[in-house]
Formats: sequence, structure tokens, C-alpha cells
Amino acid sequence: MKHSDLVRIEKRYKLNEESMASLLWFYQALIGNDALVLYQGLALDRGDDKKIEYFLSFYNLSIDNFESLINKLNQYRLILTYQNEEYSDRYILVINKPLSPTSFLKHEVYPRLLIKEIGQEEYNKRISQLNQINVKGYKDITKQLDYQRLYDWTSEQESSLQNNKKEDYTSFFDIEKFVSECSPLLFPINLRTSENLKTISQLADIYNVSQSKMRDYLSRSINDNGELDKKLLRKYCMNIRDNAGITKENEYRVPCALYLSSLQEGVSLTPNDRELLANLSEKYHLNPEVINVLLQYSYRRCNKRLIHKFIYQIASDLHRQSIEDWQSALNYFNNTQNSNSKEVLPNYENTNNPKVSSEELDDFLKRWNNGN
Repeated sequence: MKHSDLVRIEKRYKLNEESMASLLWFYQALIGNDALVLYQGLALDRGDDKKIEYFLSFYNLSIDNFESLINKLNQYRLILTYQNEEYSDRYILVINKPLSPTSFLKHEVYPRLLIKEIGQEEYNKRISQLNQINVKGYKDITKQLDYQRLYDWTSEQESSLQNNKKEDYTSFFDIEKFVSECSPLLFPINLRTSENLKTISQLADIYNVSQSKMRDYLSRSINDNGELDKKLLRKYCMNIRDNAGITKENEYRVPCALYLSSLQEGVSLTPNDRELLANLSEKYHLNPEVINVLLQYSYRRCNKRLIHKFIYQIASDLHRQSIEDWQSALNYFNNTQNSNSKEVLPNYENTNNPKVSSEELDDFLKRWNNGN
């Protein structure tokens, strides 16, 4: 980096109380005070292009110190650095959200590095403050898991496990906030598995469920055996009645129920609409923003009708091609359709269950596959 290089700051989140706690309790000892101050300052920056010399002057740093601090923040994923491929003197610094205290302590490396920096005694004090549970006068007699049970774990099993871990789901439902505001009585700790949290996020993203309503539905979906009844939770979310509304047609990162309602000029969803969204999410494993692009395309293409067979065929191909975000979905449709084509399906009277002959629909699907 040089004094005259241009830097733009981009932010993915706003600092909140949980973020500040994580930064002060855990990250500060690893990155140092100077890096923490720089991180907090950059998180407040407006985001227009500035020369690096502006930051050097503002934070009283040399170019070497600035670059060293940015590298530290890079290592802990607090800042992501991007360099322009064409103009090497232009950078984007993305301010990333710190891990929550709970997620930090579950990290494979960070807790070990923290213990090396502050020592086991101080580490235990901070954990005790975090949990806010007074166990003075008691000794820990919790039974430990016997890891010898994994003595026959094979390389094939490990490979399969790692492949499953690669599946990632990006939600715009703040699941960490949701969990932090749920008491253990409402949402028991043993039910907070990654699978359950993903299910909750997906349902919220699909059906436009607020945090407060999701807490209510969750409390009613835990059965007498202390297990989460996912079918019941899905039923509650599907039957929500206040998910209609209007949003921008090109704003894809919104709940699918809200987006579909907006496409249909703000009307409430029918049971068929809600079942369609459930299938696209659960059977075809599409992310909400991809579902929204698919709905937009098919709704336009089919003369403002939701032809399920048509939608499912495209959904199957989107899944096979691992389309995971709205930009990739838009590129997919731009590359597979003839942009000059005006052909749409006839204007059938029944929107939710149009009477389309099998031959006519198969012929239409064949022409769509050929880009005509």
C-alpha cells in the first residue's frame, strides 16, 4: 500500500452491544488496542473513496503501521481486503461482524490463542462473567464425553462429514439475535442445533415471520418429549396471515412471502402459494433470494400466472447448477432465455390452479429449454 492509494470502506453490519462485548472481552487481547481503535473507527466511516494518507493522518499512523494493523484484522476476519484487479492502487475494506461471544468460544482456534495471550485464569474469569452464573462453593462434577468412542472413525466417514459441512445457508433473519433473546426455558439449549437453527431461519425467510412471532410459534412447537416438532412449526409459519405487502421488484433479499405478495400487487397468499414456497425451499433446497428471482421470471414469462410444473422444472435445474444467490440467478436466466421472446402462456382464469393441457405445457417447457 502507498500513501496515494484509494480506499473505500464497506460495512456489512452495525456495531451493537453483543459485538462490543465480543470485541472487548475476546478480540482486544488478540489484536491489540491500536487495531481495535482502527477497526471501530473504520466501522463508522462513510464509505466514499479516500486516500490512505487520510487514515494515516487521522489515526496518527505510519504506512507500515497501518498495513500491519489491517493485516491483523484480516487474520481474524474482522476486515476483508480487496484489491482492484485492473487498478492495483484501489482497495475496498469490508468491515466484517465479529463473532458473537458464544460463537467465538466455539471456534477451533481463537479460544486457544486467547488462552496463550491472557492465561487460563483470566480466560476462566471472562467466561464466568459471560455466563453470569455464580457457582461459588460448588465443584463441577459434569460427566465428560468419552472420545474413545470414535476409535473406529474412518477416513470415508470424515470425508462425508466435511462435505456435508460445506453446505452453507445465508439468512437475512438474525438468528443470533433470536437465540440471544430466547430463554433456556423457551428454547432449551439442547435444541439449539445447527439443523434446528437453519430450519427456523429458512421458515422466517420464506414466510416473513418476525422475531416475536417466531418465539411464539417455537414455544408452541416443542412437544411433551422436549423435542422440536418441525412439522408443527412449519404449519404455524405457513398459516401466518400478515405476510402480505409491497416491496421493490428488484429487492430480492426479502422474505419470499412478502416478495410473492408484492408481485401479485399486495394480495395475501393462498394455501397453494404457501405450499409452492415450501416446496421450493425444502424439496429443491433453493435460497430465498434465488426463489424470488425464479418467481419474478416465471410470473412475467407466464402472463402473471404461477404455473407450478414450469416453476419446478426450472427449480430443479437451479439446484443442479448450485445457484445460491440472486446475482447468479439473474445471470442464469439471462443466459438461458431468449431476451427477445414475447411468448407467454394463455391467460387462464384460475390463477392458482390453471387448467393447462399436458401437451400444451410440455410444448411450452420444451421451447423454454431451447431458449425460444
